[in-house]
Amino acid sequence: MSEHDDVERLLARYRPAGPAASLRQRITTTATSSGGARHQHSSRMRWLAAAAALATAAALHMAASRTFDSLAAARSDGAAQARAATIDDMTALLGGGPEARSAAEHWFSIRQATAANEASALARLEATWIR
Repeated sequence: MSEHDDVERLLARYRPAGPAASLRQRITTTATSSGGARHQHSSRMRWLAAAAALATAAALHMAASRTFDSLAAARSDGAAQARAATIDDMTALLGGGPEARSAAEHWFSIRQATAANEASALARLEATWIR
């Protein structure tokens, strides 16, 4: 047991001790007087940077949405014009007149439905390949 006590006494000399009371007081005084203000400033700057990033992201999203909407509108206008031109050409090939126009519109709507069904079937087929 005496050997154990000797080891404990030797280790006690090398244990870390806290700072002196005067040093501890200086550190806490300095930290509360200037560090608190510095921390508040740093915290405000972080929030300001986050707000700026959010505003930038929102502005870019709105700009991209506007661009996408204008492209979609142009594409749908182009599709409508192509549809009208196809129906006009088909009407002329069928001899003109209201019956030919009606037949061309009917053929075009059937062709669109068929294309949509083919696209759907292709998507299902691709989905089974991926699994």
